[in-house]
Amino acid sequence: MAKIEREITILNKLGLHARAATKLAVLANAFDANIILIQGQKQASAASVLGLLMLETGMGKKSVWSPMAQMQNPPWKPSVI
Repeated sequence: MAKIEREITILNKLGLHARAATKLAVLANAFDANIILIQGQKQASAASVLGLLMLETGMGKKSVWSPMAQMQNPPWKPSVI
């Protein structure tokens, strides 16, 4: 099975702050997959608000997200994310 990864750039001027991290964690918990965010040498589960905050992701920083377990029927086309 092919590995899916996507590089993302944080556009919010406040970075991945508490409210944004909470929204991402809620969304990540809605799926049957273990999604991780990788920034440099750090990585965190997208389902963990505290983990996301510990990445210290500021505006303009690039991160990579990757599902550790592939989803059977993703609700989006991977090229749209």
